[in-house]
Amino acid sequence: MKLIKRKYEEILVNLILYYSLTVVNSNRMAVFIKREYDYAIRICCYLASFYNKGHKSVPVISKKLYLTVPFTTKIVHQLKNNNVIETVQGKYGGIKLKVSPNKLSFYDVLYAMGFDMTINECLRNPKICPLVNKCKVHLFFLSQEQMIINNLKGAKISNFIITDELISSLVNMIEKSGKK
Repeated sequence: MKLIKRKYEEILVNLILYYSLTVVNSNRMAVFIKREYDYAIRICCYLASFYNKGHKSVPVISKKLYLTVPFTTKIVHQLKNNNVIETVQGKYGGIKLKVSPNKLSFYDVLYAMGFDMTINECLRNPKICPLVNKCKVHLFFLSQEQMIINNLKGAKISNFIITDELISSLVNMIEKSGKK
């Protein structure tokens, strides 16, 4: 139980670090990581626990990860179209990771979902500002963006595997905390 709790805390801390750029007050700034990107990463982390062990159906994945079937289906379609997962049709079909969890990064999943991050417009289009080459603000944003991208590329799905046991232990912890 201690190992599961420690693993959960490690996952939680890492997710908080990676998602810390998600803005709390949406009145001031757009969300950095959209909900479907978050769910796509979670789906891949869950599928990683079954890598080379068969397929999981969309309804099972939806239930385990507390997602709706239509939303899961939409995400699965996009991940399939971008070669992150593969699907098998039929009664015993489902989905599985196409890429090894050791090689698949958060960045790969986000990119497959359409993630196109730029911290500042001058990074996307340097022609909008004549000061770009000497601007300290531009250089700061450039270094921050590159650091975020490198961190996302370094975050391998294999380090964030979500197992059925982990989900059960989290649910039990939540239920126990609610009874106090």
